[in-house]
Parts: sequence; structure tokens; C-alpha cells
Amino acid sequence: MNNTMITNNYCGDGKIFMYCSDEEHPENRCIINNSLVANNSSGAERWWPALMYLSNTSNPISISNTTIANNYNGSKMLEVYGDLELTNSILYNQGCNAEIDFVWLSHIGDKAINAYNNCIENGRFAIFSTGGNSVNYDASNIEYNPDFEGESDQDLTDDMPEYYRLGVSSLCIDAGTPDTLGLGIPPTDLDGAARIWNGVIDIGCYEYNIVPNNDNTQPQVTNQIKLYNYPNPVDISHSNPYTFIDFQLPKRQTEALEISIYNIKGQLVRTLQVGKSREEMIKNVGLEQSKSSNSYSVTWNCRDNNGNRVASGIYFYKLTIESESVVKKMMLVK
Repeated sequence: MNNTMITNNYCGDGKIFMYCSDEEHPENRCIINNSLVANNSSGAERWWPALMYLSNTSNPISISNTTIANNYNGSKMLEVYGDLELTNSILYNQGCNAEIDFVWLSHIGDKAINAYNNCIENGRFAIFSTGGNSVNYDASNIEYNPDFEGESDQDLTDDMPEYYRLGVSSLCIDAGTPDTLGLGIPPTDLDGAARIWNGVIDIGCYEYNIVPNNDNTQPQVTNQIKLYNYPNPVDISHSNPYTFIDFQLPKRQTEALEISIYNIKGQLVRTLQVGKSREEMIKNVGLEQSKSSNSYSVTWNCRDNNGNRVASGIYFYKLTIESESVVKKMMLVK
């Protein structure tokens, strides 16, 4: 189930989604990617059936980059029988007393949940496990409010899919697993935007990107370009705040390089010219040149192109090399 929405349904005492496969069909898989399950409800009371029932005794159930939020049934959201691989997903259902009920059955034996890079309300305590089942709850999971865009936009209501896009301050941005190989994630998110932005995938069914691209195409991201800044966040309460923006390239560039800095509205704030690489400077003073890839560094003094100090908030800095771009996020605080 890829790029699918199940929203705004009432199912009485039943379920909005059910998958069941027994040992007679070991080739069957339940894979849910890039999907939104939101604003659904049932009349079930405490400990009654979950809104989603997933059972596979032969192959692991897989849920990745899926947002399951704002559902209500007074009981649990997911009832799971069998192994579960849960990655890059949001489970945030304040109308349920548990996000996952992980049920042990003697005839299928001990099973496991592997949870990585998810945003789960109440964290590990939202997963009820029985019998010999185990829950591998990695430290990469977070339990903060996902901060959906609709929470701060009065024009959006929770029955709209757009409500569940990530807000500008969401901690789910760039918080997904750095290795998406084998997850089977489609190339675009539920909005049709590039699924992986900045070289790191976000948590949930929507990828957050706000920095405009001059040619109106999504930038191609390469793992060979490493871009970061420090300190981050930047304390602008100091008299002369600054941050270093460093990047490494696989080969020396013959053309001038630029770092473009944008505010959260996508407006260009500052353009920084990048000079010689560290390796060139080392060579020029007669020292041994580094054998590593070319490293560059430029300092931003937290001022715009007119020399004015910028306000606190979230900013993006973008490096474009030939046809490839990398965009990263920094935060300025007081």
C-alpha cells in the first residue's frame, strides 16, 4: 500500500484496515509505505478491537514513512500479530490508549518489533507487549508532538490531508533513518514531492521542503557532498554571532562557489562567496597537502545582504555544484 490515504471514516465497532495471512501463504507480505491514516474513529470501547489489525505469521509486516494520527476509538490503534518492522513513521493518536498492542500467541511463538526513527506518542510506553514478544525500541525514536502544519495554520482542519504536513519547527524533519536501502520507499511523497530531500528522509508521509529551486525542479542529492554548520543552533544574543558553514567535495572546483541562505518563507537572505579550499591554502603556505577530498569553510555573521542582523528562527543554506544541490537547516536562537 503505497501513497494511500485512509481518512475521515467512521467504522462503528469494526476496523478501518485489516490484513491477515497465515502460515499456508508464506509468500504474502503486508507493506505500507508513504501513506496517511488520519481522522478515523469507531465506537469501540476500551480493549475492543483496534482500528488497524495486522497479522502475518510468516513474513515481517513493514510500515515505513507512514503517518497514523488523530484517530480515535478509546482503545488501541494497531493490533499486531507477527514480526513488525516500523521505520520513519508517525503514530500520534491521543484518542487511543495505546498505539500498538503487540499480541503473543502460543501457536506462532515469540515475535519482535523493530522500531527505528519513528515519532510515537508516549514512546515505548505506547507499545503493549505480551508473552515472549520483544520490542527493540531504538534511541533514534522520538516522542515529541510531530508539530503538523495544520496546528499553526487556521485555514487547515484535521479532516484535510494537508493538515498533516510537517510544520516548520517539526522535529520529524531530517530525522528519518539515514539508510533507506531496502525499505521500498516510492520516489515521491504523498504530495508528489521528492521523497528524500537534503540527503536525509523525514519521518512521516510528507517530506518537508521549502527552499525554492531556480529551475523549478527538485535538486538531485549526492552522498559525496558533505555540508554542515557549527554551532547549530546559533546564539544570536551575542554581540557578534557567527556560524561556520563547512562542506567537502569529491574533487576540486575550478568555478567560484556560493552558499545561499534562505528564511522559512523561501526568501533569499544572504549569498556567501566561497574562496580557496583548505587544501589549496595549506599548499600555498608550503605545508603538505591533504590527501582527502577538498574541504571548504565560510563564516556567516548572521546578517543579510544589506548588512542587517537577521531575526531568530529557522534558516536554510544551499550549496549547488553543477546539477546537484544540497540543502541543510540551521536554527538561530536568542
